[in-house]
Amino acid sequence: MRARWLKAFKRFAREKSGAAALEFAMVAIPFFLLTFGLAEVAMIGFTQTTLDYAVSETAREIRTGATQTNRATSGAVKQGAVRRA
Repeated sequence: MRARWLKAFKRFAREKSGAAALEFAMVAIPFFLLTFGLAEVAMIGFTQTTLDYAVSETAREIRTGATQTNRATSGAVKQGAVRRA
């Protein structure tokens, strides 16, 4: 039984016809994981930057008194932040 497995393994090791497919399978999974991971990190960074800008601009309006002079309600301030985001 063991000799049969050994013989089959040796035959498999000599065969070169599927080498490219096997090498691609070994490299493709880490490549796509890294590619999609990088895309995910980029989307998170973009979202973080957008939200940071919206909060910064809304806070600036509150600090400078622009919301008080326009008699803006808290709902209006929230809506303005959502519009910027």
